[in-house]
Amino acid sequence: MQIFPFDKSAGDVLTPGNLAAIQADGISIRSGNKVLRFTVTEETVVNEDAAIRKELERKFQVHMDELTAKFAEYKTSMKNALDTEKQKLQRSQDELNRRLNAVSVLPAITEAHLRQGLSVAIADRGGFVWSFKTVYAPKMVGNRRIEPEYAKRLVTPVVIEVRTTADNKVHNLTVRQYMGNDKFHHYHKMGNDSDCWGQFKYSGRILNTPDEVITFCKEASFLLEVINDMSIASRNPRGLSRLDTLQKHLLPPDADTSEGNARMNNTNSRNERSGVVANVNADVADNVWSV
Repeated sequence: MQIFPFDKSAGDVLTPGNLAAIQADGISIRSGNKVLRFTVTEETVVNEDAAIRKELERKFQVHMDELTAKFAEYKTSMKNALDTEKQKLQRSQDELNRRLNAVSVLPAITEAHLRQGLSVAIADRGGFVWSFKTVYAPKMVGNRRIEPEYAKRLVTPVVIEVRTTADNKVHNLTVRQYMGNDKFHHYHKMGNDSDCWGQFKYSGRILNTPDEVITFCKEASFLLEVINDMSIASRNPRGLSRLDTLQKHLLPPDADTSEGNARMNNTNSRNERSGVVANVNADVADNVWSV
């Protein structure tokens, strides 16, 4: 259906104008190939002239009103038809986008990426959802180290989930359970689909390759090693020690942790045998959870 734009100025041509100015051009009669033309030789005042003109104007206005009404009806029907076509076009566009999302090409994940714990899937609403297998292994509360023997109780396999848009921009970062993919409860869990990441600015960050995603997830995993006791979201996360209990198992700031590190290394060796590796970064100097 082809619809032409309505010109609003077209209504001006429907204005009847000044009917009182209408004058006859004369009268002529055709008979065969002969034409008889009448000319005015004398004028006589007719008293009914005003009444005749008024009746003519009334009848003319009736026809004009009918024409205007039909014109308005046509304009309304054309607008409705245009709105219907727009709705059809929008539905077609939505369906096309849905199909395009359904056939989106997954990023090239290699066996090396899988061995590092990375996998990817197409998100339900477009874009991608990345999963990175790691461990939740907090080592410090604020600037104090957790007793190594007690810290090993907190070590839990988890999955860091990163959601990106179709143009590879990060819009969500959460920690989920290793099995079942439910939200993982920890000291900085905010809601069912959000976590507190302190000064870690992840929203809008562009990750163009799987390697960049792995690096990004390792950064997030490293942040989980420090619990900021100044911005706690949950003091009693499900499956972990209460914060008050955890704070009773902190080493003094000036404690020699060489023996504790050895015991922690033994714990890490046990986890390595089961495929669970906690990345230990010895350069923790600042509270990365601060807000």
